[in-house]
Amino acid sequence: MLNIKDYGVLVDNYYHNAANPSWEGPGIVNLTLNSTTITMNSGGTGVKVYAEPTYTQAANATVSNNCSISGGAIGILADGIGASVTVTNNLTTISGNLVGIDLKMGKSRFLHR
Repeated sequence: MLNIKDYGVLVDNYYHNAANPSWEGPGIVNLTLNSTTITMNSGGTGVKVYAEPTYTQAANATVSNNCSISGGAIGILADGIGASVTVTNNLTTISGNLVGIDLKMGKSRFLHR
């Protein structure tokens, strides 16, 4: 299970519900961040998009219009075959991380950079 304390924003294609496990299950997730500031601790990840490998549903995030992501080990991480990130209209705002954008079997697209 993923720990939210390690991420500024976590997008996951599996709904975890400790209070009512019968509500848990996979689902398609789409999230857009627009002009958002995320400052992480040194070991964290600003935005993680994670697609559980056992499910076919996608997890997608769009980071747009000069979102500022800084201070972490990784700015943006797409993890899993069904994970994707689109970065659009972010000129120089993913900075101050050890790694700006990292892909672990995920996909990314950069527009108007």
